[in-house]
Formats: sequence, C-alpha cells, structure tokens
Amino acid sequence: MKYRIQPNLYIILSVSIESGTLCNYRKKFQKVSIPDNTDDKKHIEIWGDKRTVYLLFSNQYRHALNPFFAHRYTKYIPKNGNICEYGCGCSPITTSLIKFYTYKNFKITCADIPTIMFHFSGWKFKKESFVRMLKINAGNDEPLDDDYDVIFCLAVFEHMPRPIPVIEHLSSRIKTGGYLIFDYIKSEAKGLDTSGALKDRITVLQYIIKNFNIVEGRIPDNGENVDITVCRKL
Repeated sequence: MKYRIQPNLYIILSVSIESGTLCNYRKKFQKVSIPDNTDDKKHIEIWGDKRTVYLLFSNQYRHALNPFFAHRYTKYIPKNGNICEYGCGCSPITTSLIKFYTYKNFKITCADIPTIMFHFSGWKFKKESFVRMLKINAGNDEPLDDDYDVIFCLAVFEHMPRPIPVIEHLSSRIKTGGYLIFDYIKSEAKGLDTSGALKDRITVLQYIIKNFNIVEGRIPDNGENVDITVCRKL
C-alpha cells in the first residue's frame, strides 16, 4: 500500500487532536488485529490497514509533548556514530536527534516494514542526507546491512512474529562495546501484538542477558514487562 504525505499534514494532526477526534480514530484502530498463524505477507497487509493512522496521530502528539525524547540516550552515541532505529515507525529517536544533536555528525538508518508511519518518516527526513530509510520486506528477519554503534528497538518486539532470529540479527550488527536500547512490553498477544512475541519473550530476554551487560534499566527474570533498558554488547 502506498501513501501520499501532504505538506499540511501537521495542520491536520493538530486539528484532529484539538477537536477530540483522536478518540474516534482510536476506537477504529482497536478493531485492527493480527490473528494467530498469520503469514508474513498478511502481517504487513494488516499493518497497512488505514485505521492504523491512529498510531501516526498519537505518536506525533506524544513527540510534540516530549521533543527531547532522545536526550537521555545521547551519552551512548559517539561522535560520528552509526545509529539504527529499528522498527522506527514515526522515528521518535531520529526526529529528536535531528532537531537538537546534529553536532554529533552521526549517520542514521531508519528501518521498518512499509506502514503509513514509515512513509511519513521518509517524508520528514527526505532532505537529511545522513538519514537512510530501509524498508523491511515480508519474511526478512535479517534486513540490516551495516554495523552500528547503537541500535534502538522501542515498542517493537511485542509486534514481531519471530523475535528470536531478530534479536540474534540485531546483536550481530552491534559493534563490540556498542549498545542495544530496547523495551519489551508484555502483552496478551491482542491487536497488533503477536502470539510469537508473547511465546518467545523469555528466550529473547535470556539471550540479551547472556550477550549484553545491563547499563541502565532492568530485565526481570520472570518475563514481566521490560521498560526502556540500555545494554552494552560484550
């Protein structure tokens, strides 16, 4: 599915939020769900449902409230560093870095499946030569083709059909001493959260514990919710 991003989208977002229609978008979005045993092509088609526009509106609203979202993590990004925002969606990290921290001279890869949020990010960053948009195709659990100082993976693992090969791939693309900054929301595999992500969450977390040192945050050993956590690759 293709999307056209209009120049006045920010105005539309503001009007939608201020008029209270965001709740109506949310009601429609709550009807979008990924059934168990959905194949990869169908998985992407469901994420392309027009009702997911709610995620675009709500994410832009949150970004507006917290434009310095990336600030607490900039200490982990070296000057001239190579960064990946994996499962970027509306790209909150990249948006914040571009606005306030370009003096670090970093390179950024924004990677995601082709959703409306991904296309919106591409439109936002089309003039930024140091930002690369990398589309993840159906069934590709190893899309990254570069090595990174920092990989961000926020609000992503709970949506993956196969999180185990993905965390192995991400780990292989982080430089020794580099950082994985992630969270892993514990859900009941409803809506756009997958049964595979629920089933494999403890295995994924054990893999991270084995291959990384926890620098900030915590990873519960009982598989409970993991808030944003910073881990350094061994």
